Amino acid sequence: MCHVVLSIPVIGLTLFLFLPWPVALAIYIPLLVASLFVFFAVIKTMRSPITTGPWGLVGSTAEVVSKLEGIGPANYLVFCQGETWSAICTEALNPGEKVRIMSLKGIKPVVVRMAPGGGDQPANGDSKQ
Repeated sequence: MCHVVLSIPVIGLTLFLFLPWPVALAIYIPLLVASLFVFFAVIKTMRSPITTGPWGLVGSTAEVVSKLEGIGPANYLVFCQGETWSAICTEALNPGEKVRIMSLKGIKPVVVRMAPGGGDQPANGDSKQ
């Protein structure tokens, strides 16, 4: 569908075959301007960061719900953006603690404990893992 919208200016050139030159130009210029507007809107949207799925969680703050027993030493359930995720953390966490999602391992968020006092930085001072 996107290719059809972006090819409208090329298809619109056929107006010059069937209509007088001034009439075709009067129709073609608004068509070209509208197509350029759509083109730049598509480019802007394509360059925006991913905001869905697990990739949209990176950098977000989450709350620890519980530790997952029997699955591994560092697996937790965290609540972020209205969903509960199974997350990985190298340090011991307690339910109710705030964590920052630093990266993904597969589709599991990798989290670190937030600094006391609710600051934006992780407790260990790292900005990335």
